Amino acid sequence: MDESVAPPATGVVPVAVGRWPASLRGRFALWFGLLVLVSAVSIRALHYRVTVELLTRDVDVQLWSRLGALKAQERFAPETLLDTHFRVADLFLPSLAHASGWTASHAVGVGNPADERVAPADAFTWFAGVWRRDGTPVDALELPAGFAWDDAWHERIDTLWTSSDGRHRLAATAGSHGTVLVAGAPLAGLEAAKRTTLLTHLATFAIWMPVVLGFAWFLLSRLLRPLRTIAATARRIRAGRFDERIDVAGADVEIAGVAGTLNEMLDRLDAVRVAQSRFNADVAHQLLNPVHGILLEADVALSRQRTEAALATAVGRMGDLAHRIEGLCEALLTFSRTAALQP
Repeated sequence: MDESVAPPATGVVPVAVGRWPASLRGRFALWFGLLVLVSAVSIRALHYRVTVELLTRDVDVQLWSRLGALKAQERFAPETLLDTHFRVADLFLPSLAHASGWTASHAVGVGNPADERVAPADAFTWFAGVWRRDGTPVDALELPAGFAWDDAWHERIDTLWTSSDGRHRLAATAGSHGTVLVAGAPLAGLEAAKRTTLLTHLATFAIWMPVVLGFAWFLLSRLLRPLRTIAATARRIRAGRFDERIDVAGADVEIAGVAGTLNEMLDRLDAVRVAQSRFNADVAHQLLNPVHGILLEADVALSRQRTEAALATAVGRMGDLAHRIEGLCEALLTFSRTAALQP
């Protein structure tokens, strides 16, 4: 049983097995989409990470600068911190708060309500407190509810850290008079900024990705248009219009090179086709002459009674004609074998 694969039927385009998608445009869109997806996700992840680090660093810088100002005021005005009646409330922490644009409210001591100011929208939200090393409170500014002294702060002097509940960023330093100064900032604003950045990246990615893929699909369609023209020309040639050639006018250099090579191949195939047609006509003519002779001798021999000698002569002539046909067939066989060896 012949198991050779039959050629595809007319009009059927063979598809490479094992490739998906089957079209060049589909594979390009798939791989280009994966490349764009990986690149976009990587860039956005890197940008998000850098943005978060910069925002966190900005919080640390702001927090540390305010803690430094707090330490400087305690050093140069120690009487305001060590006064047992806490008269520093109007002189110390409120002045820092007003310098930042924030309203001061004190956990210890009483401030001057007339000095209260409304914080601007872009002000840095922070709070501060001063404790003695045994945990006794000295003064405070805008301390969150439940925020109190922690003995672990002794080990965090001159460092920044995030509270265990993740709600505040804190910085601590030692005061000049046996005190511990702690400044903090709520992380709610930072978390909101991180969420906004993440949502912005997701939104821009969702809008930008289809646009890029659509543009790539359109661009590849334009680039593959000459190939569709070549395919249409090939179908017309297959239908019998052997004088058709691929139009290379206005084609790109790469497509023009391929089209020119195909046109040269078609010219050569057309020349071979014409030569083969002439050769077949010559062979048919050379074969028909002895065949006609044999038929004529047979008709003449059968047309009337012939002597044995006349029949022998007719049979001899027919044998000569048959040998002539045999010689032509051998010549054709030799020619076909020689042509098969030629490039």
